[in-house]
Amino acid sequence: MAERDNRDSMSQEAGPRVMTMKKAEELRQARAQEARERKARAVGSELALKRKANALRRSMLDSLAARKLTEEIYYDMVTDYLELWWHRAALEADIRENGVKIFDAKRGIDVENCAVSARVRVSAQMAKLYKALGCQELAQKNQVPDGEDDDL
Repeated sequence: MAERDNRDSMSQEAGPRVMTMKKAEELRQARAQEARERKARAVGSELALKRKANALRRSMLDSLAARKLTEEIYYDMVTDYLELWWHRAALEADIRENGVKIFDAKRGIDVENCAVSARVRVSAQMAKLYKALGCQELAQKNQVPDGEDDDL
């Protein structure tokens, strides 16, 4: 009888262990699926960003051509603007992923994600380039004054 009780207790011990291993495998598979989905979203958003960047580049170059600003310096400024645009997109992705505040394990407190202040500085530089390209004045000319409606 003692042997039988011993075997029953062993099978009961093995049961939860088997369930734990099964649960661990399910968890691993769920995490792998989540990682695949996250990668697919990232690839999709990467393609969307490339399309936006190409459209922005075409728009800026068309604007320069329409204003007969064809010197090499303007094309270099457009390239610089787009590099900053990509950098800002990466900073925004970091903020989305990690949040505005992150935990500093060394100090044991939440601190501002440095990507937030970097994004502000990059955006300010982009605004300066945009103004240097003459796009800001062009945008202001095309705005409808307050109180006036479009004919459309």
